[in-house]
Amino acid sequence: MKGCLLVLLTLTMVGCAKTQVHLYGRYLQPEQIQQVTQALETEGYQVQVNRLAFPADIHQSSLVYSLMLKDVSKLDSVMAASASQGWYVHNVTAMVKGNHWYTKDSMGLFLLPEGVDPSDPNAAENMSFNYQSSGCEQSPGLQLSDDHTFRIQPVAEVPFDADWHQGTWKLKESVYLELTPKADPTWSYYLELQRSTETDQLGQAEVIRLTPMRTYLMFGKCSFEYGVRS
Repeated sequence: MKGCLLVLLTLTMVGCAKTQVHLYGRYLQPEQIQQVTQALETEGYQVQVNRLAFPADIHQSSLVYSLMLKDVSKLDSVMAASASQGWYVHNVTAMVKGNHWYTKDSMGLFLLPEGVDPSDPNAAENMSFNYQSSGCEQSPGLQLSDDHTFRIQPVAEVPFDADWHQGTWKLKESVYLELTPKADPTWSYYLELQRSTETDQLGQAEVIRLTPMRTYLMFGKCSFEYGVRS
């Protein structure tokens, strides 16, 4: 009897397993992510949000699904839920886009606002990350936002008020990052921008490295890095 109950419970759990939707929110505002997530969850999906880079061949809102998807009618359901929030999926593709694979009962939903080019490495959305310190013992941080504002977590005991820790940023000549603090719009920090592909035991990663072009007390002797596995 106990064995029968265990089998019944297992089957019930499998039958109730929710289809996963991986929502790529790199180019979405927080409120947009919340709205789409809620619409999908209302339809019974398990939503996982990430800020990963789009595959190179996706240039419009797309839905990528696993060939192991148990119910293909869910494709229409996901597209309808997205459309209810003003996001219209223009491309539906099975199995793989670039290096993004989907297994089991899952889908990847890529939502792209009008006018955003995910293939442009210099687009604000493709540089807006939390950069971690590198090459130093201290651990300052640098956050670039897609509204072209920045925030610095400085090294300890820096004698500057908060308006030196925040301000606006812009990319110059594709190789220099200029940070203009709120405290003084006539003065800026300058960092050199480098991109590289690095390989380790886990595979390849696309790395953005920001190196101060002079010594700033705010940064100590640190550079900054952000990496995304391809």
